[in-house]
Amino acid sequence: MSSADFQNPYLHNPAAGLSAGAGHADSDVQTLDSSIQELMDHSNDLPGPQIFFRDVVRGLEERPRTLPSRYFYDDRGSQLFQKITELPEYYPASCEREILSTKAMEISELLGEDFGLIELGPGDGHKSYHILRALAGRDAGFRYYPVDISRGIMPPLQKNLEGLVSFHGLVGDYEAGLQYLSGREDRHV
Repeated sequence: MSSADFQNPYLHNPAAGLSAGAGHADSDVQTLDSSIQELMDHSNDLPGPQIFFRDVVRGLEERPRTLPSRYFYDDRGSQLFQKITELPEYYPASCEREILSTKAMEISELLGEDFGLIELGPGDGHKSYHILRALAGRDAGFRYYPVDISRGIMPPLQKNLEGLVSFHGLVGDYEAGLQYLSGREDRHV
């Protein structure tokens, strides 16, 4: 398989493959399937719409005005951003892919062995595929932790990487993902 073989997860039903599973003893994690977990935000007791309202009001009071980017990356926002990254005018994505594809082996060797590889906002996995393949090819003994706010991205991403990596998808914002992983004992990069 090459990165060109990746299935665009947004050509399919974004919720396909998701089924709510039993919660862990930790009330902040819900298992969506055996290797995908959803991190819940229990930083306060406000229900979702009230948190959004609070964030909008705070953002409008700031100068310059802001809105947390997590509100842009629901399934539809993630789909739009994925399409943007495929445009020739959006050169950062193609530059990243080129660097990662040509330097994948060097990067994988620098990472060493036996670690957790965290990817924030993996999208469809195109960019990281080359490094993941290089790590798997040299049997680096790593675990892959993609962290994405979009629930719909995880099942197709997992399918794209099936048989290549030890997949431990986390659905949540970056802060929740990093906080969750900070409690684990393995080395993370």
